[in-house]
Amino acid sequence: MKLNVRKLVIWLAIIMAASFGIAAIILVTTGSFSVDTEQIDKTKNFSVEEVKKINIDIVSTDINIIASDSEDIKVHFYGEVSTNIRKDIPELAAYVSGEQLYIEIIHPKNIFFGVSICRTNMDIYIPENSIEEIKINTVSADTNIEDLEIDNFVYSGVSGDFKAKSLFARDLKLESTSGSFDIRDYTGNIDIYITSGDVVLNGGIDNDSIVVTTVSGDINIEQLEEFSNMNVEAISGDVKVKLFEDAQFYLNASTVSGDINNEFPIKISSSGKRGLEGTVGSDDMAIIVSTTSGDININH
Repeated sequence: MKLNVRKLVIWLAIIMAASFGIAAIILVTTGSFSVDTEQIDKTKNFSVEEVKKINIDIVSTDINIIASDSEDIKVHFYGEVSTNIRKDIPELAAYVSGEQLYIEIIHPKNIFFGVSICRTNMDIYIPENSIEEIKINTVSADTNIEDLEIDNFVYSGVSGDFKAKSLFARDLKLESTSGSFDIRDYTGNIDIYITSGDVVLNGGIDNDSIVVTTVSGDINIEQLEEFSNMNVEAISGDVKVKLFEDAQFYLNASTVSGDINNEFPIKISSSGKRGLEGTVGSDDMAIIVSTTSGDININH
């Protein structure tokens, strides 16, 4: 019995010493047990004459891309960080190389545990009709775009929503692992792939093709002035396509588990419970829609 008590006392002493040691390491490396809030407000400006393309690579910072009547591209990184780790403040890195503007946030690497919570945003002001291409890569960040005109637009996101209003491009290529797409009033051929999330496309014009694929999520497409060739696939989710009343197109709709509803007067070439193929007026444009588990609605 005495031996067991002695062992217990020894182990308690070891645990206590280890706890004090860990506390000392945290205190030395972080500087404090308390959490302080640091403000961030950094701005960089670049002449539009030296930039043709923009590459954005962002983690945990929401992005706003805004049209500007200025002659310079302005990058504004702001927000706050709550932390007890010394120098654990993210920094704006933006520079031009070979007519490309690279924008990213550098997060310090720490080997010790501590508290660090970022609440940051980035506003990028771009002069109208000045940039040929924008590429955006984000992780845990939302992206908002308004009144942007560009040749090529490429987006790849993990865990973040994408919203755009008045996005005018020749080609739009978008993909996301977890997040939604909401695009209204846009031009350009559009190619979307999303693993988990909904897609809303509203008011598109001047585009030859719309390609949308979702693994899990609903797809809503509305084009009431003119419409494009569409190839739409949803593994698990509903598809709704709304067009103007006198639209003409070839339709091929199929589903494994779901219903198909069509409001247009269609000349049927083949139909069944899980499939519908035919032509509404002319077959110059084509709408190809398929779902594995989900309904299909073609409305006006």
